[in-house]
Formats: sequence, C-alpha cells, structure tokens
Amino acid sequence: MKKFRTVETETTNDNKLMQIALNAMNEAVFIIDLDHKILQCNKATLDILGKSHYDEIIGHSCGTVVHGTTDPVDWCPVRRMWESGQREADVQLLNGKWVEISAEPVYNEEGKITGAVHIISDITARKKAEDALNESEQQYLTILNSLNDAMHVVDKNLKIIYQNPAMLKWLEGLNLNDDIIGKTIFEAFPFLDYDKVYNEYHEVFKDRNLVSTTDATKLFDRVIFTETLKIPVISEGELTNIITVLRDITDQKEAEEKLKESEENYKNIIKNLMDIIIILDLKGNFEYISPQVYEIAGFKPEEIIGKSGFKFMHPDDIKRAAEVLREAIEERKKMYIKYRTIHKDGYYIDVSASGRIVKIEGEDKVFAVVRDITEKKRVEQQLKESEEKFRNLFENSPNILLLLDQYGTILDVNRLFLTKFGYDKTELIGKDFREVSRINSENSLIFMEKYQEVMKNGKVDPFEIVTRNEEGSPLWINFQASFVEIGDRQFIQVILQDITEKKVAEFSLKKSEEKYRLITENVNDMIAVLNDRIEYEYINEAAFRSIMGRGNDELISANALRWVHPDDRDKCINAFEAGWEQGESNIQARFQDTRGKYHWLDVRGKKIFDVNGEEKVLVVSRDISERKEC
Repeated sequence: MKKFRTVETETTNDNKLMQIALNAMNEAVFIIDLDHKILQCNKATLDILGKSHYDEIIGHSCGTVVHGTTDPVDWCPVRRMWESGQREADVQLLNGKWVEISAEPVYNEEGKITGAVHIISDITARKKAEDALNESEQQYLTILNSLNDAMHVVDKNLKIIYQNPAMLKWLEGLNLNDDIIGKTIFEAFPFLDYDKVYNEYHEVFKDRNLVSTTDATKLFDRVIFTETLKIPVISEGELTNIITVLRDITDQKEAEEKLKESEENYKNIIKNLMDIIIILDLKGNFEYISPQVYEIAGFKPEEIIGKSGFKFMHPDDIKRAAEVLREAIEERKKMYIKYRTIHKDGYYIDVSASGRIVKIEGEDKVFAVVRDITEKKRVEQQLKESEEKFRNLFENSPNILLLLDQYGTILDVNRLFLTKFGYDKTELIGKDFREVSRINSENSLIFMEKYQEVMKNGKVDPFEIVTRNEEGSPLWINFQASFVEIGDRQFIQVILQDITEKKVAEFSLKKSEEKYRLITENVNDMIAVLNDRIEYEYINEAAFRSIMGRGNDELISANALRWVHPDDRDKCINAFEAGWEQGESNIQARFQDTRGKYHWLDVRGKKIFDVNGEEKVLVVSRDISERKEC
C-alpha cells in the first residue's frame, strides 16, 4: 500500500512538472483522446482561444472549443492525422489572429494511436511580414512591368533573369528574338561590343554605382541610338543583380539630323542673297538686319539694331514711309515703297523695300526685303543669320513614377521625380498630388478633369502637359495614370515621361523651316539649286511664277537649258562648266517665260556642298530686261 502511494505521488509530481513546462510555452498545447476530447491543456490555450477557465476547455471536444462545431471541419488537421498516421498542419484565421494548427499522433507501446497532441501557434506577426513582403515585391514588379522604357535584369553571371513587357515589345519592333531569359547578354545580343559592355557591367559590380551611357548600334540596315542606365541591386549588403534600362532615342537623333540638314540648306541659300533682310517691331525699330547692310550702307548690324528705321531715312521720305507702315499694320496688306537711306559716309542711297506683317515667335513683326536700286549697289551680297537660337535638350532618363492612393495622396515617388522637380521625399509623402505646385501650378483644371476620369474609368490615356522644374524652367511631360492592384489594395499609378527634348527638336525644326522659307519665298530674285546635270532641285516658287510663270510642277527635275534662248545656250553651258570648276560664275542670258517672251537675266552661280557632301550650284537670277532695253 505504501509503495502504491509512493508511485501515485511520483506520477502526480510528474504531471505537475509537465503542466509547469506546458504553461511556460507560448503555443497553445492540448492533448486529446480518440474521441477528440481534450484531456489536458496549458495556459497559452486559454489566451489564444479567448477562455477564462480550464473547465471551459478540459473535457470538451476540440471541434467545439476551437471551431464551435461538434463535427470536424474539412481542413481539420486531427482528422487528416487519423488518416495519414503522421503530423498534419494548416494555417487559419482564428479569433482575429493568424495561427498554425498542428496535430501530432500519440502512440502506445503496441504502436497504436491513442490520441494526439494539438498545438496552436500564433503566427500573426510572421504572416503580416510575409504579406508585406509579397505586397512590396508585387508593388515593384507592377511598376517595372508598367515602365514605357525597355528593361531587363541580369545576375552576377550576366544571365538575363527578367524582362518587362516594354522590352519584349521593343525587341519585336526591331525584329530581334525576344526569347532571352536564361541567356547571357552576349548570347541574347551577339552584335554588342563585348569589351565595352562587359567593362560597364564589371564597373557596376565593382564600384556599386550606376553607369549611364549613350550608344549607337548598327542593326541590319540602320543605326539604333539608345541611352542605357545600369542600376545595381543590393540586398542585405550584397550586390545580387543589375537592372538595365534602355531608352530608344533613334527618333530624337534623326530629328536632330533633319534639323541640322534644314539649317544648312537654308543657310547656304541666305548666304548668297543679294538684298538686305530686315525685321522691325511695329514702331519701326530694327530687331534684325542682315550683314549685307555693311556692303550697301556702310553700317554694321550692331550699329543699327535697336534704333528706329526712320532715323536713317531722308527727312522728305519719313512721312510717306510712316503712312505705308501704318496701312500695312492696320490692313494686313503687303507693302512696297521707294525711299532714300543714308550711307555711313553721309550720302543717300536709293532703295526699295517690299514686305508684310508676319508672325515671328508669336508676335507681329515687319518683315521686308530692301534692295539697292542705285548704280552703286554691290554685285554680290551675303546674308547671314544674326542669331541662332538652339535650346539645350534636357538629359534623358527613365520615367518619373508616383504611387497614389484612391484619394490622390502621395505614397511613394522615385528618385528621378526628386531630381527633376527638386523636392525632398519628406516634402511629398502624405501630400495630395494635386497640391504639388511645380507640376500643377499651370495644369490644375486639367488634373481635376483627368483625376475624375481615372476614378470613373480606371485609367486615363496619355496626354501632354507643361510643368516647371525647381528653377521654374518648363518641362514637357507625357502624363498617364491608371489603377493598379497590389495585394488586395488598389492604387493610382502615375507615369511621367520627360519629352522636353523631343518637343524642343520639333519646335526648333518648325521654327527654322518657317523662318528660312519666309525669307526665300519673299525675295524678288529667282533662287534655284541645280545638280551637275543642270536640273532644278529647288526653286523659290513665288519669284519664278512672278517672272517666268513657271512653278515646281514644271521645273523640278527639268533641265534649265530648256528655256534658254538658242543664241545663249552655249554661253550658259560654258559658264556652268566654268563655275563648276572655279567655284562661281556670272553671265547675262535670255530665258523664255510661259508666254514665249524672253527675259534678260543677270545669272550668278556659286558651287556649294549640301549636307550629304554632294556638289550643287546655287543660282541667283535677277530680271534686268528694263535696263537692257534702256
């Protein structure tokens, strides 16, 4: 009897020790029998299941206590454990907490299952961290997939492990194989300069700094220009990958070449004009005068610009000239006047001026051609541009990105946004996007309309706006926005693409073409460009129609000798050949108009080179029939 009590006491002590050990655990632990009845549990079980006393748990089925049902739920790990004979587990939301519920079988000495150890672990913190990580990864993956610029990611072996949709689209547009995942850079793009590209990636891995380059790559029958940004990806102190962002700037480069070609063509024409070109404001003050004024009147342009044109006129001609100017401004009609202008040496020169009111950079100006009609005029005059305005293109870079909530509050911006607009991130996070002054100061009504469109349709098609950078300079921006889902939340993603350089190139080209076309189309002399076969490649059509009655439809690609008087044809051929060899020539010959009448022309030719390096002849012809008849 004493021995039995000793064993009973030892057993009781063992149970107390086991209960103390169970109570020290953070996980809920309870032991169930084959009928799912709870035989024992620890204190953490009370906390996790939200119970006050052990008698609310001990003796009850685990289904009733945990799930509120007498029957096991479908995912019950205890039920699955009976079937599999091994540990089973599942993750569920219980009383507002994420928990891992497991069941471990208990065997007797004969190897039969007699019950189970049920463990419930609170993994809420771990689950939130995992969800946050997944949401962050999904967020940045969504952003990368939404970039307009082509982008891929390489590992330390320069193998491509990711490419965004823009990269796929770009490769397809270039007729290149888009199956590049798993290949090295040089396997995917064998046409690259191996040493150059390898050294650039090596530099990023070595110095952990981004590398920016502008490259020209020969591909099939054309050259592709790109701006490339190689960005290091550092995780837990180790550089694991490099993001490569590629922007195709081929169109921009071609626009710049077209602008250069246009500038050179018109510059060659203007340099060989014989008359003075002037631009006045509506009060008659000189804003521009061509350098030929020095040859005709002895003044340098800087001695005249900014002064009144009436100051240089003969006193007796001022009243009449002022009236002609007034009528041209009020009635918007072409003006023509003869007057006397003073030479720097003190004597007066007879000149004629023809012109009209034109728009230059959005303002009304007086554009006129002044011709020396005295015997003292020069044979050859040169016209140069007094000013060349080229706007510096802003540095290209990857797109500017913002992430907003549904109320327009800024949640995140990328580094390029801060660089472009001169903000610190602390100034922006939590602020309403519509209150960012450097973007919205001139676009508030547009943004209100587009914001409503995004809220209604879930996106807004790309549109262009003009914003301001930190210094107040204008930035042309291509703006687009759409809803994106990250995890179980919706955000507004805004993509801003800096298209300033493209716009500047377009505006400069248009301004240049309009300016020089205006000059050539308003001079009275006939201006033409001939090739080595004496065929017309360019004419100022208005002058040709005025004198000869012929235009582009009849003259372009036609041989100029076709309308030369038979007696003058050999002379013209000899003059053309001499000018081609010596660089310039001058003859007087007769040319027939559409009515069959011959006009005496003073023809001056000068050999030039076009932008392609081909030799041409620039010909300026003046009708001298009246002088010949006299």
